[in-house]
Amino acid sequence: MAAPGRAGLDVGCGLGTEVAWLTALGLQAIGIDISEVACARAQLLHPEALFLYADVRRLPFADGVFDLALDRGCFHYLKPSDRARYASEVGRVLRPGGRLLLRASLRRAGRRNDLDEPELRRTFAAWRVRGLGAELIPSDTRSMEVLVARLERP
Repeated sequence: MAAPGRAGLDVGCGLGTEVAWLTALGLQAIGIDISEVACARAQLLHPEALFLYADVRRLPFADGVFDLALDRGCFHYLKPSDRARYASEVGRVLRPGGRLLLRASLRRAGRRNDLDEPELRRTFAAWRVRGLGAELIPSDTRSMEVLVARLERP
């Protein structure tokens, strides 16, 4: 079980699987998504959790309220010009020492995107990189090439 009072944020929560998992671990977990439909469905599937329609580039939270953030599929959809804002906003809502687990697909709509390790290091230059590497992960229908980054807000 997680320590009482710890809070987690799922960025791009989709149907809320990770938020439900964090809640079951004892965290106060919130999922955000830019899709109102996804948030509504997630709330129906996981009534014990909280889901908000929100944009990661303008998070509706006070500074330093989360201990951890998860992103299993949001970052790679951002335009390159929005990536620094993402890093700034997620960093703003994490407490000092808060962690971000980021999984970024190396393909978008079946095409190789511009993400690579140097790009993530540039985007999160103000953060501590605890781990960063390419992985091949299974999905329902195929394997996906991703970068997995474990980052810490200074």
